Amino acid sequence: MQEILQPLTLPPALIFAWVFAVGACVGSFINVVLYRLPQMMTAAEQSDLNLAWPGSHCPHCHSAIPPLHNIPLASYLLLQGRAACCHRPISWRYPLGEASAGVIAMAVVAVLLPSSDGAESLGKILFSLMLGWWLLAIG
Repeated sequence: MQEILQPLTLPPALIFAWVFAVGACVGSFINVVLYRLPQMMTAAEQSDLNLAWPGSHCPHCHSAIPPLHNIPLASYLLLQGRAACCHRPISWRYPLGEASAGVIAMAVVAVLLPSSDGAESLGKILFSLMLGWWLLAIG
């Protein structure tokens, strides 16, 4: 168990930056689920659409989004809230969901990590993260 928690001897700022980045990536996936799931349910058998295919694309012109423009929060800020392909505005809900998932992850780790004492605490942290992200998705 010590091998798993060994990286946690890093400075707290690096730990929280990493936790926020992972949370933002989860938030990005939550955005994909929230965008595609209703479409998948209405199109049912008439579409190839699923959570993995096709890749990320512009909601306006349907151009593929290159990986460099698909980094949670950073791409939105660098592109100033506009799509790189057609320059139309991107809804603020996307970065808000990503940032919220990152903040949830940081809050869970800030509360539960100081009292961590092994595998049981790691389980509590993972359960709390899943619960927080699930509540974000249904909210």
